[in-house]
Amino acid sequence: MSPVTEVSASVLQAMAVLVCAEMYQVKRLQHLCEVCVCAYLQSMPSRELSSTGISVVRLLRRAKCHNAEQLYVWLLHFIANNYLIFSHKPDFLELSEEEREQVERLRWPSRGYLQELSEYQQRRRKLRKSRCAVM
Repeated sequence: MSPVTEVSASVLQAMAVLVCAEMYQVKRLQHLCEVCVCAYLQSMPSRELSSTGISVVRLLRRAKCHNAEQLYVWLLHFIANNYLIFSHKPDFLELSEEEREQVERLRWPSRGYLQELSEYQQRRRKLRKSRCAVM
């Protein structure tokens, strides 16, 4: 089993236990499952996040449905911090209007950063064409 598959299975198992913990009102176990899911997702490299079968938006839905508030908030930040990965996935459109606004507000890289980067790259191209070696 590959490391990505192991992490995917671990996340799904932790979510299944979280559902049971919420159903039986075992708060401590529920919080431990939330921490577990966060740790597993954080351990995945970015390129593996884009190819994994885990739908972070669906995890967000389940977290909200099962009153895992800390996990819900963390997943919103996780989506925002990995905006370029998740914004291209089809399930990104499943986010509610409020969630999408929050993700857009917190996203990284921000629109301003991307615009400045683009302007910088254009200036660099112009300088290379003019054969100026100052920059």
